[in-house]
Amino acid sequence: MPIVSVDLVVERGDDIILGRRVNPPAEDEWFVPGGRVHKNETLTAAVSRVGSEELGVDVQIDRRLGVYEHLYTESEFPSVSSKHYIPIGYKVTISETAQFEADSQHSELSAFRTPIATEMLHEYVVTYLADANIELTTA
Repeated sequence: MPIVSVDLVVERGDDIILGRRVNPPAEDEWFVPGGRVHKNETLTAAVSRVGSEELGVDVQIDRRLGVYEHLYTESEFPSVSSKHYIPIGYKVTISETAQFEADSQHSELSAFRTPIATEMLHEYVVTYLADANIELTTA
């Protein structure tokens, strides 16, 4: 069954905050913070919770980017060969003085100054950033 989630393009001043994932799918790749929507949780509440849990900060929603579909041929469960996400993307901001910290899902969080090189990003992140009008560059 597809997993409904929210993914956040987090802007702090001129920087975009990305996390290096610890778990499949997209293990060891730079990805936007995100997480599942819980039963009876509104989308805006999920965005706030994900910001708090994954970054340790409050986020301000700027706009909804849209509904996406992510298909992975990997999973964190040995008996499951794939994952299917239906993420709703949001562009959010945090205070320019906000200090964030990685949670257990990320080996590190980092601020990337725009323009961001697309070759270092997962293809789904490139789509999010383009839809959020974040300046990208290719080598």
